[in-house]
Amino acid sequence: MTEQQLLAELETMGITVETHKLAGTLRGYYNHREHLIVIRQGLSYPQRRTALAHELVHARRGDDGHQGPDVERRVNQATARLLISPIEYALAERIHGPNVAAIARELDVTVSMVEAYRQALFVA
Repeated sequence: MTEQQLLAELETMGITVETHKLAGTLRGYYNHREHLIVIRQGLSYPQRRTALAHELVHARRGDDGHQGPDVERRVNQATARLLISPIEYALAERIHGPNVAAIARELDVTVSMVEAYRQALFVA
């Protein structure tokens, strides 16, 4: 999904997206009660796209705030499947071999999304 597609889905769900300065390394969060996603100001396109998709998955699940490690791992895997098509991944891997950073750049996602996608391949 492109960033525009993510934003369009969030709009249909009645979820507002705002950009703010956030403390620490937090890239975004979803507040279920307020139907609000806040994304860190100044993120690169891959970081912003990944954060939006991650919070969209939380919104679909009805989560409120950060979840435990097992849930966050599953959310990351679902986010990776949302952002990375199997065909595009296979092509990127064919071009770049096992180089995770190069694959991430090719797919406009973060390295953590490529890693989560690889994990999801073995879970599904």
